[in-house]
Amino acid sequence: MRRKRLKNKKIFDKQNLFNRSLEGMGDVLVFETKRQKNKLVLDGLQKIRNLIKKLFEMQMHDPDRFEQLIFSQDFLELYRKNEDEAKVHLFFDTEKCLVSFSTAINQIIRVYQTAVDSQNEEVGRFAVQHIIWILSELSKTPNNGLFVESILRKLAEITKIAIEHNDESMYIAGTRWYTSIIFDSLRDNQSEFDLTYLELFDKYFFSTIQYIVSNDHFSTYKEIITNLIDNLYICPAHAPGEIWTYGHLILQENFDKYRQLNEQHNVEKNLGELDSLIGEIDTIIKLHAWIDKFNAFKETIKNSFTKEQEKKADKLEKQIKNFVVSKFKYNNLLKIVFIIGVYCLFKQKPSYIKYLWEYKQPPDSDAIWVGHEIIPQNLDEVVKLYFKIKNSQESYSFREGHHGGKKYHKEYFLLLLAHVLKNIHMGSECEFNKIENYRLPELNIYFLNDLNITIDSFIELASELKNKRNLLVELGFNLDQLDEVFEKKLIAFLNKLKEDVSKKILVKHKLGHISQKKIDDFKQEVLKSFYKSADIRDIFINYLKSYDNQLKGKNECETEHFGIEVIVDKACFFDEWYINFGDLGESYGRDLALGESSFFLNELVQNCRTITSEEFDDILKNADIIDESVILAVNAHPILFFKDSANFKSKAQITNYLNIKSFEGFYILHGQSIPVFEVYSADKGRYFLIVNKKSFGQLVQSSPLSKGEDEQLVIDIFYMDVQEVMQNRGLGEQFLKQPPEWLQKVGDEKEQHEHLKTRAYVQILEKFEFRKSHNFKGYKFSLGD
Repeated sequence: MRRKRLKNKKIFDKQNLFNRSLEGMGDVLVFETKRQKNKLVLDGLQKIRNLIKKLFEMQMHDPDRFEQLIFSQDFLELYRKNEDEAKVHLFFDTEKCLVSFSTAINQIIRVYQTAVDSQNEEVGRFAVQHIIWILSELSKTPNNGLFVESILRKLAEITKIAIEHNDESMYIAGTRWYTSIIFDSLRDNQSEFDLTYLELFDKYFFSTIQYIVSNDHFSTYKEIITNLIDNLYICPAHAPGEIWTYGHLILQENFDKYRQLNEQHNVEKNLGELDSLIGEIDTIIKLHAWIDKFNAFKETIKNSFTKEQEKKADKLEKQIKNFVVSKFKYNNLLKIVFIIGVYCLFKQKPSYIKYLWEYKQPPDSDAIWVGHEIIPQNLDEVVKLYFKIKNSQESYSFREGHHGGKKYHKEYFLLLLAHVLKNIHMGSECEFNKIENYRLPELNIYFLNDLNITIDSFIELASELKNKRNLLVELGFNLDQLDEVFEKKLIAFLNKLKEDVSKKILVKHKLGHISQKKIDDFKQEVLKSFYKSADIRDIFINYLKSYDNQLKGKNECETEHFGIEVIVDKACFFDEWYINFGDLGESYGRDLALGESSFFLNELVQNCRTITSEEFDDILKNADIIDESVILAVNAHPILFFKDSANFKSKAQITNYLNIKSFEGFYILHGQSIPVFEVYSADKGRYFLIVNKKSFGQLVQSSPLSKGEDEQLVIDIFYMDVQEVMQNRGLGEQFLKQPPEWLQKVGDEKEQHEHLKTRAYVQILEKFEFRKSHNFKGYKFSLGD
């Protein structure tokens, strides 16, 4: 123990000495900053930065020593005793826990604050740049989240200090770090920013903008927008086409070889899919999915490359992936910029929105300016961006006090649409056709349904916005053109959208195909639910041992099929649909089991003698019955019925209970234990059956197949098939020639034909025979409905 204390003290002393040295260095640099000894200060800042770099190099090759030096001794001691509590302390009091790291960063912050106070702009600027460099380095390595967030908090503090003092470093601290670290890492093949920190960077970037907008620092805001448009680095514009260059490397030299490869692996189809998906990559999940798809495609063609083609392919692959990553970052940025616009609307800063909309291409400009588009430029882009944000799992919203952002999301969406629409001239037939002939972009069914539900509220909101004349003027709208922009364009466009979205949903419904995976899952759920609920079958098989399985034998069973044949909405079996159809397989399985049990019970009841409650015990006292009987409580709870009877013992009161799922206990009479089962029938009546188990009968299970049916559709005891009605020509014609009543109600034959395109035919069938005993003995005691 003493040795351990000495070791801990030695570590503490080293850490204490290191931190005191840093603080001493900070004292000197603060003093020299006031004296404007800039070269000495800049050298000192570089030394602190180098120390931090060495610390994190130690993290890689000597992690134990790194932890001992970085973490406070109090934290390490707590971590040894209670890991969970230590993690809580680390989360809420990061600076104290990361004592050496915090001490090093704080010296740079001290120098920065002194530089601002003494108006030493050069030192202030370089201090911020050192902080950003450290953030950049740490964000290239995974699992540095605590350190990264700690620096992001410091940058937020620096920005506030700079803005309050109107120091020029506010432009670097408030704007440049986000774009330089996230986007510039792809320039000149630098080490890549680790995307696991992107959400954290987004959070602090947006919070900085919130502060700037809330405190009305318009000049800083303009610098942010300027930086995003003019200084953003995206991989070269030719990069998108390189996916085709990559895929056609073999085609360029050997057409026959490529043709053969295309026939085997659908090269052209895969290239087309990869190319079309690039523009849609706006989440980390989609990015990883695209890279996985590319890697899978690469595996199909790489063995066909020559050595020279392989070198070219490696180079192209890196360029393609860099472009895709930068495209993802750009698409992510577009979402943030949209929310910036929403926030400016919430804070009643229309001039900020106007600058965002018009900086790149002012309405009075005589030239077309280069730079990145950070707001949507056409109707498709506005619609897609809004619904991507609305349905995104990431947090692209804000709350201040008790205020929420949903209302302002909708308003900004409509204003952005109006901004795009005002540039479409009604007098030009070609331009007007952009509204009249507008067709929705390819949106998934959830977006379409969301739009379908909300479109009426958008139309109502658009009418309200038209009356906010002061707001519209500040946003750059001409008051004389409000009727044209809002009534003839925006509201007309929304009505067109409403019509189009209904058609899109219907087309997806008719042309969509059922999923084999959904069908397979459905079938397994049917089986699981069926056997969970098939009480009488369970008694036949596991208690009476009176079950004859003839599934493998010749199908000589002449009985009719028993089961379910039903027409359902085929969307039940789509991979994606806006309606949740619930647990259809579970429901059908339960219904099958209940129907089967009802059949058996009805057959038994037909031959039972009705008795009264007074006769119940007398019947059981009969020596010929008592030791061979079972009691079935049908739609009734034995525990409640026998609650005043000392003869009934529930399964909770005994140790020798039967392993049958419907078993509830024993009715004990004259030392004999008569098993009691709780079973259910679709009939409403409640009753008890006393049946001699030797005369219960036998369940004979036969193959469910009829002549000509596919053996592949047999699962366990069932023939199960799910097919689209109109994919089976014979089935569709059969329904149209002899339409059932439900189909006749749809309309004429054409309407019936269209309706059947949305339907699926479900069959779940079995064949069995209930062979009754010739010497059946049974009694029924009714409890009423």
